[in-house]
Amino acid sequence: MARLCKDGYLIQSLRKSDFDCYSAYGEVVDNSIQAEAKNIKIEFDSISRGTGRNQKEIIDKITFGDDGKGMNIQELENCLTLGYSTRFNERDGIGRFGVGLTLAALHECTHIKVFSKTKDSDWYSVYVEVALKPDGGPDPENQKDISKPKKEDIPKEFKKLVGDKSGTLVIWSNNDTNEIRGSEVVEETKIWAGRTYRKFIWKNINLLINGEEIHAIDPLYVKTTKTRFPKDPKAFEYQTINLSWPIDEVNLASNKKESNIKIRTSLLPNKFRYKRFLGGGEEAKKRFIDRNEGISILRNDREVFYGIPPNWPRGGVSFSDNTDKNRWWGCEISFEAIMDKSFTVKNIKRGAVPVSSLKQAINDKIKGIVKQAIETVDDDWGKHDQKEKEENKSKGTFTGHEDAEDAAKNTPVQTNVLTIGQDSKKLIQNAAEKLLTDKQKQIRAQWESKFEAQPFTIIDGDWKGNEFVQIVHTSKGAVLKYNMRHPFHKKILELQTIVEKNQGQNEITFAAKRLKSLIDLLLISYCKSELAFDNHDKWTPEDLVEDLRINWGRFLDKYLKKLNGQ
Repeated sequence: MARLCKDGYLIQSLRKSDFDCYSAYGEVVDNSIQAEAKNIKIEFDSISRGTGRNQKEIIDKITFGDDGKGMNIQELENCLTLGYSTRFNERDGIGRFGVGLTLAALHECTHIKVFSKTKDSDWYSVYVEVALKPDGGPDPENQKDISKPKKEDIPKEFKKLVGDKSGTLVIWSNNDTNEIRGSEVVEETKIWAGRTYRKFIWKNINLLINGEEIHAIDPLYVKTTKTRFPKDPKAFEYQTINLSWPIDEVNLASNKKESNIKIRTSLLPNKFRYKRFLGGGEEAKKRFIDRNEGISILRNDREVFYGIPPNWPRGGVSFSDNTDKNRWWGCEISFEAIMDKSFTVKNIKRGAVPVSSLKQAINDKIKGIVKQAIETVDDDWGKHDQKEKEENKSKGTFTGHEDAEDAAKNTPVQTNVLTIGQDSKKLIQNAAEKLLTDKQKQIRAQWESKFEAQPFTIIDGDWKGNEFVQIVHTSKGAVLKYNMRHPFHKKILELQTIVEKNQGQNEITFAAKRLKSLIDLLLISYCKSELAFDNHDKWTPEDLVEDLRINWGRFLDKYLKKLNGQ
């Protein structure tokens, strides 16, 4: 009689499961929480792989320790057996399927060892090792079984990771599937753990990674306790939505016909979003706001999905538009494990995607709130823009290019090789001297202050010649002066006027298409100007940049004439 499966080959297949490294680590953490641990500790060890430029530090061993109630000998004997669980199909915790620990470990490493101790027993251990050939390839024919439990004290260096009276230690060795740089894995794990287990951190479970306490990360920004920034202002939370949904499971002890799905939404504090482009700024990055787009889905308080659910219904919340605005609202959906089928939860608890009808129902509930949140962001940005415009006008430094300047202000600027080693104040003074009009020089100090405060400043000018822009570099960026007499700028203003007057759909369509063409020509003419340099040995950097700029403007002028049929 043929066997249902061939163990060694099955193991090799299971190593290709849908886990990623973070969801794999989560299976061990879940077990610790189920074991009523109060302190859960993870340590990563790295080794160098590769040579020369290809050399990098890769995670080789991961050790998980807790002070939970531990496993008795029978539980320990079976803990690495696929399909074994003392809580199989139970829904009151965060476990269920009985495959998590072993399947997760197999995805990452070839050697798994588990130590455990109850309050009434000594330390015992079991292990299993994936069979490998001398060349490191899989050897399914010689795969050995899980070892018998053995009385064995844990290594001294790991005693700090477990409890004195009880606990469990899990060691994954020879991590051979993860090629991500070790330091990146550690840092991303900290972020992932802080968000995934935030509810448990708030319940006073201590989670440490390489000795560092993990703080909660709330995508809603409603709760600041136990976060890295406990004194931060809290987000505005909209009224909680309770969505009753049919339970479609069978043969369960519960007689419930429906379960409540809790939907929370929020608008992040104005402090972090009062103007455009703050989402990618330093303060936002510290709080991971730059990653804050999508929905957080929690199963029994444990996050199983974060991001944009696939195939989101049309006609509702748009995740593809308003990207910079979408990061300023948050949404958290919490469900009981009894609803696993409706959320299509996998056995590895990685991902939770509501079924189509449930997605539609959730969308219908939140779309009005999301629209309101985005309108609030728009309104706040408009108020800031108006305030900034009035302030710049009062100073005499209003340019009309503030949006672009703000965008550039929050974008990292590389070292300016043209000004390296030069005095930054003198560079700013030089920009003011060369580009400011006599009238503007009457308030020169205000302009120089503006040049210093932001990497790029754009001002308008008017002069004869092929140059459509003059550029004077500073230590952090440059000051740009547009030649509004150049045909390019004239055409931009014409199109702007058409759109602003809203003269009709045809005019707007034409303006949009023509604007795209102008931008295309802007880049094409730049490429052309790069090819126009003479092979001159005595070119200085300044000569090269000036020639590039003049040629760019000259070619752009010619292309515009062709576009207009001249």
